[in-house]
Amino acid sequence: MRKPNMIIIGAPKTGTTSLHYYLSQHPDIFMSDDKEPHYFCTDLHEENDDFFKFNKYFRYRSEEKYLSIFQDAEKEHVVGEASTTYIYSKVAAKNIHSFDPSTKIIAIIRDPLDLAYSWYNYLKFLTHETAVSFEVALELEASRKADSSKIPDCVLYPTSIFYSEVVDFKNNLKRFTDLFPKDQCKFILYDDLKNDVAAVYKEVLEFLKVDPSFEADYSMKNVSGGARFKGVKEKVDNISFAFRQKFYQYRNTVVLKKAKEAYNTVFVKEGEKTSLSEKERREAQKWFKNQVEETGKMLGEDLLNKWKYQS
Repeated sequence: MRKPNMIIIGAPKTGTTSLHYYLSQHPDIFMSDDKEPHYFCTDLHEENDDFFKFNKYFRYRSEEKYLSIFQDAEKEHVVGEASTTYIYSKVAAKNIHSFDPSTKIIAIIRDPLDLAYSWYNYLKFLTHETAVSFEVALELEASRKADSSKIPDCVLYPTSIFYSEVVDFKNNLKRFTDLFPKDQCKFILYDDLKNDVAAVYKEVLEFLKVDPSFEADYSMKNVSGGARFKGVKEKVDNISFAFRQKFYQYRNTVVLKKAKEAYNTVFVKEGEKTSLSEKERREAQKWFKNQVEETGKMLGEDLLNKWKYQS
């Protein structure tokens, strides 16, 4: 059975689903059908189990089950997956390196303010965050870390609402660069992917040493949306979560596809986005300015200027 030799480690809300989709089209690349197995973030598995006292979120705990998602790989040069938890897991880098030190690592980096705000809204949409505003969510982080009773029961897993950890690119990427040589790591700026996807795609193909002339369908995935009937949606989500985890392997059957379509018709408002006002953005930049500066130094980029942080 084939093993992955390339992993997209994150970050969430940076276009990893789109990149996974683009790469899956290449004839010499096999990407797992289950995009986010979250196998190597064993610290988050333990955190999940400690908090909920059962396995709420992480399906792939054994190597046998993990490798089963690559069973259809044939003679492709690259076999890969994409799990956005790996970038902020404290142990995923070490676990991946132990699994195969020759693995190629890809990460997409975004302005941490935009990422955190998008992640907050996504969790709110999924009814996995109870903070009434983004600012409140940031302010609650310290108390939630200090006292787990302040973490809402609806959370995916506690670290998912520790926004400063999710977007701490300096330390998150360092765990990988400390173990994997430079020629095995490809770090992409979200802005570049968004502004010239074809050029970035070609760079990635060259990094993976497959035919860079292949042209993919660049349709975007994971288009943002808002929620209708939020109170009812939260109840439905809480009831259906265990069901969805148990029957995930049947997600592509006609019955479950129809159920998902019905759910989206009732509860999802496609394309609805929210944004921070200029004043809110200036205030929020104070939370992330140091991270942006340090990440820029690591990458050799003036990210403070690029992402228009106040001097």
